[in-house]
Amino acid sequence: MISDVHLRLNPKPSDDMSVNRKQIRFWLDSVAGSLTSDWIKKKNGGEVPAQIIQSFDCLIVQTEEEQCINGCNTKYYFELPKNPDSSAKSILSLPGDAGLVQVLQGTKQLIRVTNIAQVQLQMKLEFSNGFVYFSRVGDRVYLFNGVFPSYCHLSAHIASCDSTGMDESENYPTVDEVIPMILEEAEKIGTREIGKPKDLQDDGIG
Repeated sequence: MISDVHLRLNPKPSDDMSVNRKQIRFWLDSVAGSLTSDWIKKKNGGEVPAQIIQSFDCLIVQTEEEQCINGCNTKYYFELPKNPDSSAKSILSLPGDAGLVQVLQGTKQLIRVTNIAQVQLQMKLEFSNGFVYFSRVGDRVYLFNGVFPSYCHLSAHIASCDSTGMDESENYPTVDEVIPMILEEAEKIGTREIGKPKDLQDDGIG
């Protein structure tokens, strides 16, 4: 897709135009997330397609000590996966935080609560004591009602169109139906940012 955008911006071979391929990848990622999210909500009934779900294992459970008088409960959480460059992995914005598709403790599936304020209400329900709940706040996923020893690791499945760290030969993380729209929008961004190629060498090649 990077080559496709480069060709759209520079349909004729030219020694006068140089576009950083990392910049093109950034344009693609900038529009892919929102366009794919819209497609999932409007065309796919809210169901996240398997081809954009990425799996991450060995996520370390950490503790957060609240600073308050008379003691507070320790909060357990794990941080969302990061890219090879240490930037946060971008998760699709979907209703009900469905971009965080699934969290597992071993083979046990944890239950999503979309708002931490609702956790206590959820835990008051009959039979709720047998479940572990999670709720995301920014780049942290907080855990409730479970036992998380120091050696505890979790797994997470997330929906993402973030291509950071991927090889250009790999399939771009989106669905085929959305690709033409992504290319079109990335081309628009590139056209705005770099303008039309100029024949700086005066060699008649534009």
